Amino acid sequence: MTSELLAGKTALVTGSSRGIGRAIAIAFAEAGANVAINYVNDADAAASAVSEIVALGRQAVAFQANVGDPDTASNLVDTVTAELGPIDVLVNNAGIGGRVADPQDLTLEQWTTTMNVNLTSAFVLTNAVLTSMRERKWGRIINISSTAAQTGGSIGPHYAASKAGIIGLTHGYASMLAKEGITVNAIAMAQIDTDLVRSSTPADPSRIPVGRLGSTSEISDVACMLATNAYITGQTVSVNGGLPLGENGFVNLTAEYSETDITSRGNARPDAAAIADIVGSNLVPYDGFGQRWGDPEIENTKLFANFGFDAGEVEVFGTASYMDKETVGGFFYRGPV
Repeated sequence: MTSELLAGKTALVTGSSRGIGRAIAIAFAEAGANVAINYVNDADAAASAVSEIVALGRQAVAFQANVGDPDTASNLVDTVTAELGPIDVLVNNAGIGGRVADPQDLTLEQWTTTMNVNLTSAFVLTNAVLTSMRERKWGRIINISSTAAQTGGSIGPHYAASKAGIIGLTHGYASMLAKEGITVNAIAMAQIDTDLVRSSTPADPSRIPVGRLGSTSEISDVACMLATNAYITGQTVSVNGGLPLGENGFVNLTAEYSETDITSRGNARPDAAAIADIVGSNLVPYDGFGQRWGDPEIENTKLFANFGFDAGEVEVFGTASYMDKETVGGFFYRGPV
């Protein structure tokens, strides 16, 4: 963005020493804003971000603060305001994951820590900036969510719940602040090409319809759009490469079938044809479903394919209705593609 649509504005971007947060901070500076860089541990990366912003002719200061602590988060707003002036644009980007392999591995401590950083911090920081925004009748709040909010994702229920909470928080504030010149929106993304993603998650571009991970600039472009638009509020902008059901690889394969084959359609992925060949002969009925798979009277079949297992394996499961009536049973298959 070359035009200075944020000239004279002050932005606070949490978790902005690297990755998505840094890209947003730099993009805001390019649009004319002065920017507060927030970090927890990497002071060198924060200093580098500040230098890059200053080189653009903007003001920038790095602030060390763990926003997962409510008092620290609230104090951060006071400190930024004292250094750079009232905050016009707040981006709640700071977040943590912590993958769990089994849901019962998730501890209360991990749940609480994740909620504090990913969700409670957004509430505390939003509350802290609202007084000055309401006085000036101008403000932009952008919350970073994830496709995991809709799908459960691959990290765990703690992460998915925190990101779903972000969307609810966004809607709640947006509806209450719409008439005060303050917009509140969220960005829900799939996997973005950052050092963190490549080092801590199974970054697999083949799962994404466009065939690649997203770039940080593709997120910062959306953030700039939301920061400079006064007519968009209460929205969750999905930036996910066309991934229809999120980052864990679930796909809805509403199927049309006969006794010998299944032709997948709808949100089918490139693997769909192979899956259709398999499930036509291997789907096993369960839950007391007595009709033979392929019975022409079985209608409205819903299949879901989970690609989250070992390479080359797929799990297919779903339900079916008999004579276009109630759901009467289900099917299951897991094996090689």
